[in-house]
Amino acid sequence: MVAPGDVLLGQWKFATTEIVLTLREGRVTEIAGGADARTLEEHLASFGDEGAFRLSHAGWGTDHRADWAHIGMDSESLMGSVMVSLGRNVFNAPAPFCGFGGANASEGHYDICCRHASLWLDGRLVVADGRLVATAPRRKSESGPVAEHESLPSAAG
Repeated sequence: MVAPGDVLLGQWKFATTEIVLTLREGRVTEIAGGADARTLEEHLASFGDEGAFRLSHAGWGTDHRADWAHIGMDSESLMGSVMVSLGRNVFNAPAPFCGFGGANASEGHYDICCRHASLWLDGRLVVADGRLVATAPRRKSESGPVAEHESLPSAAG
């Protein structure tokens, strides 16, 4: 669910009405809500291909310095924000570890960035109501075995 105040990065604006996206097998099958829902559906349909309605990628923000008031990279990277993207995910870059390596060559791409959302990855809670809660495995140290988990840095840290 997209709430008023969340970022519709595909149109560089803050949402003013609720949007509820229903996804099945990686594809948006329903868009419900207010005026922003209708605008989103019209925008995706304007590309003229079904790929615009497919899930492209998802992620969460880890930057405590990001400012939600600045639409753009700060929207994607704000500590605890959740991003869901639709459409094109074919992107290759010359730098190592860059690009999505996807197969959806849609003409459209649309990022939606949400605050106060929760995200699970492989059954594990990563973001809870806009708060980063995931743990990461520790690196193997020279002095002993790998510890089971280590908390990620907090926004205050």
